[in-house]
Amino acid sequence: MSHRDVQFAHQDTDASWSCDGKYVLFLRDIGEGKSRLLQIHRLEVSTGFIKQVTEVENFITEIHVSPYTHHVAYKIDGGD
Repeated sequence: MSHRDVQFAHQDTDASWSCDGKYVLFLRDIGEGKSRLLQIHRLEVSTGFIKQVTEVENFITEIHVSPYTHHVAYKIDGGD
């Protein structure tokens, strides 16, 4: 799987590169119905390995990857 595949097929926001260019972070839909969540996943560019990074109980609506460090910030929607 490539960065392009991730960006156009598996998430609701644009994929973001890590500061060193080795990983792509993106939001992926998991679950269905009331258990449906968007969680942050990481794609390792060299191998194509995808790993889920977050396991929060809320719907993540937005991510921001630091261009200079290995940090990611995210915004959640707590519902009603």
